[in-house]
Amino acid sequence: MLLLVAAGLKTSLDRGDYGSKPPPVVWGYRNVWFLFTPSDCTLLMPCSGSDLDLMHDTFMQCYTTQKSASFPSPTYDGPFSAWSRQLQRSQRDDLRTLLGEDFFSSHPDSRVRDSAGFVFMKAMPAARFLREVEELKSKFQNLTV
Repeated sequence: MLLLVAAGLKTSLDRGDYGSKPPPVVWGYRNVWFLFTPSDCTLLMPCSGSDLDLMHDTFMQCYTTQKSASFPSPTYDGPFSAWSRQLQRSQRDDLRTLLGEDFFSSHPDSRVRDSAGFVFMKAMPAARFLREVEELKSKFQNLTV
């Protein structure tokens, strides 16, 4: 999917589809296969416990063919969504370590105060996104099995 998005974006840029408008910004997120550190992110989105449960339940109901993915991670054997939920909780723990629990307990936004997990996201101008995709592709192409 990543390669398809990159190819479509590159084609669109090459054709000049945006004219004088600035090229699009691509929002990337990482969860199971690749993780962002907090310093990689431009947006940290808080999730409540019920958000995480809804994501898992929705995945289990809608993506029935992927419920028992063969390898969602080298360190986890189970539903992709359960691993994602665990990672988002872990990302909340990382932020608590970095910022302190007081940051969360006294935050003016109730979504941050009540967060059980965080989704880490990164905004990338189109050119940067395409560079990162190429770097990722080269890493995989250079793997020896």
